This record gives sequence, structure tokens and C-alpha cells, in this order.
Amino acid sequence: MTLYHDTIMDHYRNPRHFGCSKFKASASSSTHNPSCGDAIKMQIYIYKGKITRICFEGEGCALSIASASLLCEYTKGKLLREVQSFDEETVLHLLQIDVTPARTRCATIGLKALRQAIATL
Repeated sequence: MTLYHDTIMDHYRNPRHFGCSKFKASASSSTHNPSCGDAIKMQIYIYKGKITRICFEGEGCALSIASASLLCEYTKGKLLREVQSFDEETVLHLLQIDVTPARTRCATIGLKALRQAIATL
């Protein structure tokens, strides 16, 4: 399977949950990857222990945008305690590709922003 298969390109071109001006967040965080310039801001809204809304903004390569989009789709509706257990393998499973060590930061930048947002609660 090539790095940029159809799912990744679809989420890059049409990211889900992109744009964060629509609601007041329970928590938010921004992070960037200085080695390539990718930047992601993630916002979450929690109601009764569940992430009921999630969005992101940012810019970056196809891998970073697609992974943030896929992560948002996967996270919405899950209990906060479940989301706290997400790790690098969770994101790589969503992407359905093998990521080289050099591209791991791109693939996990959304997860980093999500973890940072949760840590502010």
C-alpha cells in the first residue's frame, strides 16, 4: 500500500471536523512540528465524561492533516477515559499504513495536540 492511499488523500482534501470557531471548548491545545512546519490546534467539548464535540485547525502535509481528521472522527462520542489511552499505535491503525520514523511526528501531531488539551482539564 502506498503512503498516500485513497483514505488519506480524502481526509487531506476534505478533512472532517476542520474549523474550530463553532463552539466554546472545554479544552484546547496547539502544537507544531519544527522539523517540517506542521501545526495543529485541537479543541474538545466534554459533556458527562464523553467527548461530544471535537475539531481541529492547522496546516501541514497530507499525513498530518489526514491523521488529525481521522483521529477526530474516531474520538467523537468516546468517553474521556477511553481517549486518554490512545497512543501512537491507535493513530497508525487509523491510517492503515506503516509510517517511517521520520514521518511518525507528522502522523501523530494531532494525537499530541489532543493529549495536551486533555492534560489541561
